[in-house]
Amino acid sequence: MISLSIDTRMINSSGIGRYIQNLIPLLINNGRLQITCLGNFEVLSEYNWFNEVKFIELRSEIFSISEQIELPKMIPVCDIFWSPQYNVPIFPIRAKKRVVTIHDVYQIAHLRELTLIKKIYVKVMTFFAVKLSASIVTVSKFSRNEILRLTNADSNKLSVIYNAVDEKFSTDVESRQSDEKYILFVGNIKPHKNLHNALKAFRIFLQKNNNYKFYIVGKKEGFVTGINNLDALVKGIENRVIFTGYISDCELKEYYANASLFFFPSKYEGFGFPILEAMKFSIPILSSNAASLPEVGGEAILYCDPNDIYDMAEKLESILDNKIDFLKIKYENQLKKFSWENSAKKYSELFNGLCVKNDI
Repeated sequence: MISLSIDTRMINSSGIGRYIQNLIPLLINNGRLQITCLGNFEVLSEYNWFNEVKFIELRSEIFSISEQIELPKMIPVCDIFWSPQYNVPIFPIRAKKRVVTIHDVYQIAHLRELTLIKKIYVKVMTFFAVKLSASIVTVSKFSRNEILRLTNADSNKLSVIYNAVDEKFSTDVESRQSDEKYILFVGNIKPHKNLHNALKAFRIFLQKNNNYKFYIVGKKEGFVTGINNLDALVKGIENRVIFTGYISDCELKEYYANASLFFFPSKYEGFGFPILEAMKFSIPILSSNAASLPEVGGEAILYCDPNDIYDMAEKLESILDNKIDFLKIKYENQLKKFSWENSAKKYSELFNGLCVKNDI
């Protein structure tokens, strides 16, 4: 039996939260791991697997100085400590081995967007994450290449374990009885999401197709970096562009189910969950051809140049005018390549391999 301790404080975060939520119950079912979850009792106790793990309360905030004081004290004696994000403990801990998941290195690739303090924090924490960990996991080949390009990581310690779409993210929602046609964007307004070019492309698209709306699902406020000229970008088409703000998963599924097309123009993604989510609803998908997105979409979807607003507008029109077909069977085949069961199996093999190699 391998004793595994996991930092679960980000379990309710959007992307990484889904990652933790899906993997933990599958790792429990593996039967070869004795799991201790470190986190908040009120949060974790809501999960039906909580009584099947050991628990240690952590009170410090993520990405804080206090976590660097608390973690070494609270991490128990164990075979492996797993950090699902790069905010690893930088001081000695009682785990024999460490594993870290680095989903992407966007912040290092775009340091110019950060304040001086954040630049220092990101560089220091990433340095310790790759240096102290016996194994480094990332979620795409693109991210693996970026980690090797931008950090001093040892390629022999670095492996790719893909994410998947949440099994609970089912298609059991009713279609709204409405004639409304809309393009769906899921994401925030951070620069790399490329919403500014998407809005410019949509404005061009409207010149010939003025019966569509553009729904933007995700946070609009609260970002240090974002789109400064957002109001100017939607000026004159305010009645066509709708910002929903944060919504529940149930509401999100309704937006997917009723969308005419899903548009994902991002320039930098470690993985790209929304593409798989949109596939589950069998709607046409137009994605950027950048970063990890072709890995996720494969040959099942259409791609555009995220820097060319005219290419984006032309592809939108081609899909929505039925000039380009999409095949549901291609979605089904692509979705089969990504499963949380397979991801959990690979993690279990990784943990077991670390213990066998070092006679733990």
